[in-house]
Amino acid sequence: MACRNRNSNIEILRIISMLFIVMGHFCDQGKIFDGASGLNLFFLYFFGFGARISVNIFLLISVYFLVDREFNSMRIIKVYIETFFYTACLTTFILLIGYEVGLLDIIKGFLPFCGRALWFISAYITLCFIAPFINKMLELDFNSLSLLVVVSFLAVCGVSTMPDMQDAYLCDSLWFVVVYLWMGYVKKYYLARIGKVKNYLCFIGIAIYLILISVRFCMPMINLESIRKALDFLSGQYLVDIKTLPNVLCAACIFFGILLKEQTNNKFINLISKSTLATYVVHQTPAFKNYLWYEIFNANKIASSGCSAMYVVLVALVIFSSVCIVDIFRQRWIEPIALTSKSIMKLSKRLNKLYRND
Repeated sequence: MACRNRNSNIEILRIISMLFIVMGHFCDQGKIFDGASGLNLFFLYFFGFGARISVNIFLLISVYFLVDREFNSMRIIKVYIETFFYTACLTTFILLIGYEVGLLDIIKGFLPFCGRALWFISAYITLCFIAPFINKMLELDFNSLSLLVVVSFLAVCGVSTMPDMQDAYLCDSLWFVVVYLWMGYVKKYYLARIGKVKNYLCFIGIAIYLILISVRFCMPMINLESIRKALDFLSGQYLVDIKTLPNVLCAACIFFGILLKEQTNNKFINLISKSTLATYVVHQTPAFKNYLWYEIFNANKIASSGCSAMYVVLVALVIFSSVCIVDIFRQRWIEPIALTSKSIMKLSKRLNKLYRND
């Protein structure tokens, strides 16, 4: 999902986004919000509710570097092999230690794109397959493309922003297509214009996020029940649903604010950022995640602690650091063997021939 010429600013944003995704999953799946109060709860909201906005940031990064690139089947194969490597290994580990886990979770470990456990990767691979066709749409004249982008964006983002029209309304893959189309349009016509306000974008994005979590945190203080319920529902929807306008606007402002800053290059940052996808797979492998949260990090014991917010940050850093160590080894010693095997090379060649008409 990355580009060869890496901008370390973007790679730092990629890493931070993944840390927020891990923290969000830990708070939600480990039930860390339960029993928290006061300032600790506010910081839990800050670290825990950033997950879905971070998903959009991660998506924007991936799509930005995918737009306009020639179809390359090896990109898809690498993602698939990396995903299968971790889900299969972790599921096997869980079976070997005898940890109680459902049959369906075991199946998902060896068929990682079955179900929604790793939905982001499934939607990304789908997008890679259809991206060449979306690129044809990006060749439309300015007026036609503008109309297509506005209509598709309103049909998905506009409707999803309305009350009671959350994730179930539209599938993930469709949202990825809309974002790809929108990114291609912006990259083609408006990137320079956005650059004129680049110094304000990160501030705007962070301000939107702080407003949303502050509204959610202050809900119990509002006496009028109807207003309290409405604001609680909407703030929750906008924080959780990646297709809502406040969520998208927050992610886009932060992404473009970082993208348009002067490019930097740091070898260490570029190296560890390659492990963000692996971090996502490891902590969301169906058979392994409960073991991770409750047996390794004792989520049930820390939930009511007054310092649980600090613990959530520490957990995310430990998971990411640990995965980086393992994944650097995988990238150097295991991935090259898999990708250069005759069967993989043959499959890649056939897919490229199919798409490129070689």
